[in-house]
Amino acid sequence: MGKPWYKLRTPKENVMVQFFNCTVVRTLVIIFYALAKRYKSRSGNNRAHWLNVAKDKYSSKLIRDMKTVFAVLFLYIPLPIFWSLFDQQGSRWTFQASHMDGNVLGIQIVPDQMQVVNPAMVLILIPIFDKLINPCFMKLQIMENCLHRMAVGGLFASAAFLSAGILELILETTYPKQPEEKHASINIINTLPCNVKVLNPFSPVQKINSSGMHKFEDIACDNFTKYTLLVEASEKCGTIYLGRHRHNLEVAAVELQTDTVLIGINLDNKIQAYITDPVDFQKSLSGKPRLSSIHLHDVTISLKNQAGLQDIYFVHSSNSSFLADSAYMELPQGIFLNYMRCLHQILLI
Repeated sequence: MGKPWYKLRTPKENVMVQFFNCTVVRTLVIIFYALAKRYKSRSGNNRAHWLNVAKDKYSSKLIRDMKTVFAVLFLYIPLPIFWSLFDQQGSRWTFQASHMDGNVLGIQIVPDQMQVVNPAMVLILIPIFDKLINPCFMKLQIMENCLHRMAVGGLFASAAFLSAGILELILETTYPKQPEEKHASINIINTLPCNVKVLNPFSPVQKINSSGMHKFEDIACDNFTKYTLLVEASEKCGTIYLGRHRHNLEVAAVELQTDTVLIGINLDNKIQAYITDPVDFQKSLSGKPRLSSIHLHDVTISLKNQAGLQDIYFVHSSNSSFLADSAYMELPQGIFLNYMRCLHQILLI
């Protein structure tokens, strides 16, 4: 209703175009000024700010506005870096926490729950800083303005980001080594009650203790390469007399893949090798640890943690093989007791 009472003036010039034109012109002026300075011992004008040389073509008000804009932009330089690292809380840092023990003072903290800490700390610390810490700083005449506090806060944030990076480098030493291009890996697990020897083309004769494992790494492989291994045990393996104590195993090394071979016996008490499915190193979408159980013959597994959580799984073997392997189970972090024929302790981190 009041529009007729206003005087509408059409803009006569484009401020954004002037801004960029002034910047480009100033860049060219600096180049020519530097070249001219080589031949002249004295400069005609001694201006303090680099934008002042454009005053002969642009108004003083525009120059002042540009100085203000560039001063503000200088403060915004670290912001993209800060937010790119800060937003890692919901992605990379959560996965990083899933590789660690979340037990704090007897309380198990799930990695996703750590995202609540930041807004909670903001709500708690705002009144503390406003009523207690900042007044103390004012009396001590330190960090009296917001820029000083932002700078100190940036230093603390940098220290936090740096500590997270160092922690990730330490955790990487515990991650399983993945085969590189043109290479594969093979795990040999000895389930026999005696030691075995593995004659292989990768290294000297490898001795594997009872219930032990050896990993052949960096095996040369061009997409798909077959190798022959000779597994040998003593005729009397613990309390078992083996009808066959040597076994030739033909294993296929697949590029960028880790395969697992179990050394056991069949129903005729003959040494036998069982090849399992490739190891799946994919992280679960929930961020929880994954556990897969591999056994010879059918078995019932009962997992129970300290909080009383208990899961029971029946691992069934196929008709053509005595090998029984379960699907990957997602479990919360913590210590689990694995009840089968004997008692084992498993730590999931």
